[in-house]
Amino acid sequence: MKKFIEKLISQLDEDLANVDETNEISQTRTSMDIVSRQLHELKNYILDYQFLNKEEEIDFFKTYLPPLYSKLLYYKQVLHWEVRSPFASQAQRAYLEAELKRFTDALELEREFIAYCRTGNTTMDEIYFTRNEAFATHYEPDLAITYDIRFCTKGSLRLSHVLANEMLIRNIENRLQVNNVSAEKAGKSSHQADDLVFTGSKNDLTELIFALHSSGVFGQATVRQIADWIQASLHVSLNNYYRVFQSLRIRKDPVQFLHFLTNALTKRMDEADLNPRY
Repeated sequence: MKKFIEKLISQLDEDLANVDETNEISQTRTSMDIVSRQLHELKNYILDYQFLNKEEEIDFFKTYLPPLYSKLLYYKQVLHWEVRSPFASQAQRAYLEAELKRFTDALELEREFIAYCRTGNTTMDEIYFTRNEAFATHYEPDLAITYDIRFCTKGSLRLSHVLANEMLIRNIENRLQVNNVSAEKAGKSSHQADDLVFTGSKNDLTELIFALHSSGVFGQATVRQIADWIQASLHVSLNNYYRVFQSLRIRKDPVQFLHFLTNALTKRMDEADLNPRY
């Protein structure tokens, strides 16, 4: 079982890292579809699989399923934001702050359960993380991938929502930072240049982030600090850039964007030699 799941997780991470949509809604929807397909594949496998013992069943529903299902919950909520979030900066900030409070409060209500899961406690595992035919769930039918009680437990659903909420809180915090930068720029002189729009892909930006960090041109700045600065400056959201970096490493040309920049500049210099006024 573990080999199958670990292979599936590896494929999922690679597929998500290779999503290269310039439109945020398309990016999120594609990512959600990828997760959903992999969960369906996992569900079909588990429904045909006989756990060796209670310990293996607990391990699946406590260790393996929640991180995967949480991604589906995460992308579903992000897609909702992309479609429903107000456009006006002030209204968008108020909306995001309300969402931040909602998800923070939800985590607060699960404080004891979170502590149970993260302190190595196992006393309630058989109740939380084994299937029970009497277990009825109130979660949305449109997320029916785990609505089947053969593929979920009370604890696996709770832990999935906890993990999703933690990711959503980080996402909101990034959006609020971008919102702050936008507000600051809006208050500057109208004579200043309009915001620039980056037309490359998120893979390109990730390549640039790690190149800047590796070169040391920002001193002791971390990858995250550079990534946050680029996201805030360009009004983009870069999720899982460490995973994207891993996928870049296995491409035929790991640094194709840097090569593109080098070739573009070289071409301009060559043309300048032929035409000094260029």
